[in-house]
Amino acid sequence: MLISHKKKFITIDIPKTATRSIRESLNPLGIIDIVGGPLIEAKFYQHGTAIQAKKQFEENEWDWEEYLKFTIVRNPWTRYFSFFTYFLEYKEKFIKRCLSIKWGEPEIKQGKLCVNLFEKNTDHQIMKNIINSQIAQSEYFLDESGKILIEDIARFENLNNEFKKFCRKIKVKDFDIAHANKSKKRKELKDVLDQELIDLIAEKEKKVIEMMNYSI
Repeated sequence: MLISHKKKFITIDIPKTATRSIRESLNPLGIIDIVGGPLIEAKFYQHGTAIQAKKQFEENEWDWEEYLKFTIVRNPWTRYFSFFTYFLEYKEKFIKRCLSIKWGEPEIKQGKLCVNLFEKNTDHQIMKNIINSQIAQSEYFLDESGKILIEDIARFENLNNEFKKFCRKIKVKDFDIAHANKSKKRKELKDVLDQELIDLIAEKEKKVIEMMNYSI
């Protein structure tokens, strides 16, 4: 979650949709007032939902309607596979970490979770655990009644062009987005997604699939 009072926008950052790239692209511009924290207990959590953000706006007496709300959605099947490759890479980095370098609390917690996720589990069970542990993308931008709380929903698959359009909307010079936090593929999507998992994702992400006409 990024908030700019000067430019009147907020980003709702859905995990594995280039959120770090967005953050690293906008931060140097000096227009960001609030960067969401890495701990879920944070007042402004980096992956907080629009409902949570709106509540904080109300508590701070900021006018939610004055701000452009921006988020990015991604093909659900490739997004969950991206979780798999990211967690695998993070597990290996955590195990091989240099003990002389101090890791922060969020990084240590994430590392332990990744180690536990892959311990004695098959790829199928790992993917199933990942799918079940994440909230659907639509929950990031819908309220309790199903109303969309965000005006600007971009596609990850057209990220650079979508980001440039967003820059023009907030009246900053558009530029190519920085690409950060890219995982190295150790496996292919077809290696870890069987029909049961494909169907599980389709059911969980039904709303965003219908909205964006996604297919595997």
